[in-house]
Amino acid sequence: MKPIISAIALLLIVSACAPISHTRGNFVDPERFEGFALNTTKKSDVISALGTPTAEDPFNDNVWFYIGEKTEQTAFFKPEVVERNILEIYFNEDDTLANIRFIDEASGREVNLVDKTTPTSGLSLSIIQQFITNLGRFNQSQGGDSARNRDGYNN
Repeated sequence: MKPIISAIALLLIVSACAPISHTRGNFVDPERFEGFALNTTKKSDVISALGTPTAEDPFNDNVWFYIGEKTEQTAFFKPEVVERNILEIYFNEDDTLANIRFIDEASGREVNLVDKTTPTSGLSLSIIQQFITNLGRFNQSQGGDSARNRDGYNN
């Protein structure tokens, strides 16, 4: 009986560590843009086929980026990037397709994405300060509070 219970426990432990996969961004399949023709395909045709771009060049409205990545995470470990690709699309001044460049790890061009967080302004309280500021906010008696009606809601 012990070997069966041990085998079941081992199976549960191993199955709990199965990696979880996520696809983020616009992971464009190269087959989706094979019908594009240089100097004839319009921006609207690209949007119809691929959707809106993930990002646009802030200095040039005629450069679009479709960025996608696949990650896997096992248990509580940090997610690991399995695959990343970037599709750069350049347009002429008349909004026709000028060039398509597909960038992935196989192309040899390394793209370093910035891994920063946006700082937020606001009050940063310690645990003791949070505790003190929350004293009296919970479990107020409803009988003596004139701002509340019979149902306990504010007027």
